[in-house]
Amino acid sequence: MKINLYPYKLKDSKYVIFSCGRLIYYKGFHVLINSMEYLPDNCIIRIAGDGKLHEKLAKQIEGKKLSKKVFLLGRISDEEMEQELQDCFLFCLSSIRRSEMYGVVQIDAFCHGKPVISTNIPRSGVSEVNQDGVTGYTVEINNPKAIADKIKLLLQDTALYETLCGNALKRGEELTDKNVIDKYIELFKNITPR
Repeated sequence: MKINLYPYKLKDSKYVIFSCGRLIYYKGFHVLINSMEYLPDNCIIRIAGDGKLHEKLAKQIEGKKLSKKVFLLGRISDEEMEQELQDCFLFCLSSIRRSEMYGVVQIDAFCHGKPVISTNIPRSGVSEVNQDGVTGYTVEINNPKAIADKIKLLLQDTALYETLCGNALKRGEELTDKNVIDKYIELFKNITPR
């Protein structure tokens, strides 16, 4: 797979902030939608996934007059997911509860060389996956302005963005199934009596 780390290629003259997951309470998509109010006009948010909050989120977008800036994509295919990850500027995981224990999708973003803005959920592994200031940023939960501030930082600092892209790609390689399995095998070899 060929990864273009930088420069980022605008999609329809916009920077794409991508997120995905089931549209349920703990994913915090309402917070991500609210972050759009703090972002410049050259940004859009694309959210893939379906769930019982679809109608509520759609009403939130309409009520805030964000229908040209925030898009609910519904359920998408693996091929479409691949394209979204290639096209996005960064990935955002805006979850607000410990029900989000790990956020595997962060690794998918890393494997495409994309930084992640995630939330610092107490007693969750999300911030263990996304290393703050290295592969992206972790921000306070339920804080749309904090999400927007980190996105704007990366929009303004191309050198920082490029560094995080490279770090994200390395982190994605570290966390691939094969590497993780190899580490477990080595761990068990070291603790098993001979």
